[in-house]
Amino acid sequence: MPSLPERRAAAASAATGRFVAFYTLACALSWACWIPAALHPGSSRALLLAGGLGPLAATAIVLSPRSQRAERDRWWRRLAGVRAMVSPAGAMSILGPLLLASLALASWQLGDGIDLPGAGAGEFARLLVPVVLLGALPQELAWRGYALPLLIRGRDPVAPTLLLGLGWALWQLPLFFVAGTWQATIPAVSVPGLLFLVDVLAQSLLLTALYLATRCTWAAVAFQGGTLLAGEYWQLPLAAELHRWLWTVVLAGLVLLLRPPFGACSGAGGEGTRR
Repeated sequence: MPSLPERRAAAASAATGRFVAFYTLACALSWACWIPAALHPGSSRALLLAGGLGPLAATAIVLSPRSQRAERDRWWRRLAGVRAMVSPAGAMSILGPLLLASLALASWQLGDGIDLPGAGAGEFARLLVPVVLLGALPQELAWRGYALPLLIRGRDPVAPTLLLGLGWALWQLPLFFVAGTWQATIPAVSVPGLLFLVDVLAQSLLLTALYLATRCTWAAVAFQGGTLLAGEYWQLPLAAELHRWLWTVVLAGLVLLLRPPFGACSGAGGEGTRR
């Protein structure tokens, strides 16, 4: 009979295989929309939104076989754990993006920044559907709701988190060539492009910390939704975004230094216990 470490290693290996299948499918579905959008800018809006649904569609496909019933149950449990949001980590998932945007605006305006034009409540409401309901929500149901628990199963979470961050950044690559996207304002091969990658890795660390502290997908949805919403609402220029990226890296560094959420060890079942 295999020992406990051997069973955990086998479970981790199987989970990695499912992640590879998910990631390959997510990129194929999203890029099938985004590459034509880059080549034909006139149709970019509909294709842009459709491409953002690629990871969620990939999740639905890989979870559809009957053999994946246990994994589907785990995915639903992470969605149903809304009560975990009533916690310090849940509050941070909501307030964290506002804190980072405020720090970025303050430090940017102390330098060479200028006052940004104000935006009303109507503009905020208008952004909710495309940014949160069609952006952060379907994406985080896949990236942190499905892919992250697979990768950290039976492993220390830091390295898998960075691997997922690299994959997350690569998934966005076609957006650098789609007119009208935020990524298109950043030269892909440049210092800002490198800083964009560092920011994605830092966000990944924060999102993993929030997930491990809550075991709830909604923490990632709230944090990512707030991050995207703040950028769109204030229409932060690249210079201000650089400040926000810096503060995100600082916060992620503090999380790594203190490591309380990263003291969680994911067992073979994927919903691990604290060490």
